[in-house]
Amino acid sequence: WTPNGAYRAYEQFCSLKGLTPFDRAAHEPITVTDFQGTHYSATRLWNVENDEITYYPLDSLMTIYKITGEAAYEPETTENIVNMQKFNTRDKYAAFLDGNNGYSTIEGRGTGSILVVKDSYANSFVPYLTENYAKIGVVDFRNLYRRHESDLYFPSVNALLTEINDARSEMTGHFLCLFK
Repeated sequence: WTPNGAYRAYEQFCSLKGLTPFDRAAHEPITVTDFQGTHYSATRLWNVENDEITYYPLDSLMTIYKITGEAAYEPETTENIVNMQKFNTRDKYAAFLDGNNGYSTIEGRGTGSILVVKDSYANSFVPYLTENYAKIGVVDFRNLYRRHESDLYFPSVNALLTEINDARSEMTGHFLCLFK
């Protein structure tokens, strides 16, 4: 699942929602050679072949939140949704959405808002949504704070919707789940 594959899924999403997709022809792509993704990062096998990926440097800010308790969270860091420095680390796929954090919000250039419940497959998909939505909430339940193994703490759905809601308009009601 590369940014190109994610774009194909994004085109289908836009078609279903009646949205105009991000125009790749109007933007300058960046190609990363010798890309070693999640498989290599996890196994470090000597026979993993390098890949080449192409992405688009989108200037959208993402705030990653630290979950501090039940329905309690605070901003931890704000950065671009594509962190090019991560391409120089062991986990290069973390360049997209800073990897798999539990809760983040992204500022887009579109209108309305959407909440995406995801796993890592959405990391290269979500950046395209910045063309269509003004606010994007991203939740990865695998990486939220756990006090005990049986207790999963996360902001309530109402808190999430309130956070990503644009103060000037009501929630658009869009919700997307992306899992492999």
